[in-house]
Amino acid sequence: MTERDKPSETIHITEVEMVETPVWYAVSERGLETILETQAKIEAAVSLKRRKCYGVFFRETGEYRSAVSVLEDDHDFIIGLEKGLLSGGFYARVKLQNPHAIPNIGDEIRKSAQAVEEKYKHDPTRPDIEFYRSEGDLHLLFPIVK
Repeated sequence: MTERDKPSETIHITEVEMVETPVWYAVSERGLETILETQAKIEAAVSLKRRKCYGVFFRETGEYRSAVSVLEDDHDFIIGLEKGLLSGGFYARVKLQNPHAIPNIGDEIRKSAQAVEEKYKHDPTRPDIEFYRSEGDLHLLFPIVK
C-alpha cells in the first residue's frame, strides 16, 4: 500500500477516475441555503427512476446545482432544467454511510474536504460532486490534480 492509498485517521479516501457525464441540472438560487428547493425542482421536472443523482458545488463561486443523469430516451429540452456535463478526471472519493442520519452533513463534508486537501492537490477548475449512489450511500468526489 502506497502512502496515497492509506486512509486518513478517521476518513477513508480512495482515488477514482470519472468519465464526463451528461446531466440535467437546476441552480440553487441562494447556494447551499436552497438545496432542498432545488432538488424539489428537479423532482418536479423529471422522474428519478433509473437516474443517478448528484449535487455539484463550485467552490470558487459558491454555486450549488442539483443534477440528475440524462437518459437515452430523454427529450432534448426539459422545462425548468439546464443541460450540462459533469467533468471527468481524477477525484478523491470519501464514502458516507446513512447521510440522512448525520446531524450536520455540511460539517462532515467540510471535514472530508479538509482531509482530502491534506493528502492531494485540489483542482480548482472542476466542482466538488456529491454522488447519491443510494439513499444510504453518499460518495463525495473532490477533484484532484494527478
